[in-house]
Amino acid sequence: MPVLADLINDLIALIPEDGSRLTNEEIRTALEQEAGEPISDEDLKELKSQVVALGAAEGVKGPGGGLRAPGMDPPPRASAPATGTRTRRSGQGSSAAAPQATIAPGTPAASVLTGELRNQIDRIWDAFWSGGIANPLEVLEQLTYLLFIRRLDELETLEERRSQRSGQPMRRRIFPEGVDDQGRSWTELRWSRFKELGEAASMYKVVGDRVFPFLRELGGEESAYATHMRDARFTIPTPGLLTKVVELLDAVPMEDRDTKGDIYEYMLGKLATAGTNGQFRTPRHIIELMVAMTEPTPHDVMVDPAWGTCGFPVAVGEYLREHHP
Repeated sequence: MPVLADLINDLIALIPEDGSRLTNEEIRTALEQEAGEPISDEDLKELKSQVVALGAAEGVKGPGGGLRAPGMDPPPRASAPATGTRTRRSGQGSSAAAPQATIAPGTPAASVLTGELRNQIDRIWDAFWSGGIANPLEVLEQLTYLLFIRRLDELETLEERRSQRSGQPMRRRIFPEGVDDQGRSWTELRWSRFKELGEAASMYKVVGDRVFPFLRELGGEESAYATHMRDARFTIPTPGLLTKVVELLDAVPMEDRDTKGDIYEYMLGKLATAGTNGQFRTPRHIIELMVAMTEPTPHDVMVDPAWGTCGFPVAVGEYLREHHP
């Protein structure tokens, strides 16, 4: 891990000078990109404490936590631009960085996603249609499986980096070590590996014959996960289509935790089936307000019978971590 002082300087440079908040999630993502490895909760807390002690920022309470410039009132949400620049402080002046977007109630996912990201999803959708999958629910199903496969690889990579940094064995290994009963390496099932196989037919065979059966058995036959995944089907009809979709999907940035939900809702809205299928996401700032008003405690029971992308449970968890550590 880089020297603590270096990360402190990096964090100070991230603090917006207009008084807007930099959330814990934004801090972690930016510092992990800078460090090239995961940042633990303890390290994140220590870094924030040091920056606050130096007087370079003040802590923000509530869901999402975070930091902001000291002694400044946050800008009003209504006037915050959806796109633009955020001033970053550094020893040599200011530079521009992306702001935290403010989402007004009722804003469709199409306007939450950037134009480039919408274009990427449109190309993926067009690829499915031209490749022979015209059923919109089947497109969503296959896209969801592929996103999940990619996420499994990302989680494995984070755990490997943690293990290398700490010198301790991996706490949880998603993909087994070694080879299967036919002498084939388990690492071939990882997104980062099969996407580099080169030949479309080879990737198609690995995904269809090995990755999907692996998904259906992951966690053990008796696990709740296996129960829900037992009907996972790979229905992409041709190697060419799979290769194209994997290539397009690999270029979609997934660092923001809301991106997957935005993509899903955008796809539903694009198909004019959002109302029929009942998927509407509450804007993040509304979730944070509602959680803050209810002031949950560790002794409360939280139920969200209509959760879709799990926004309310996640916000409650963040609130508890911030107020009841």
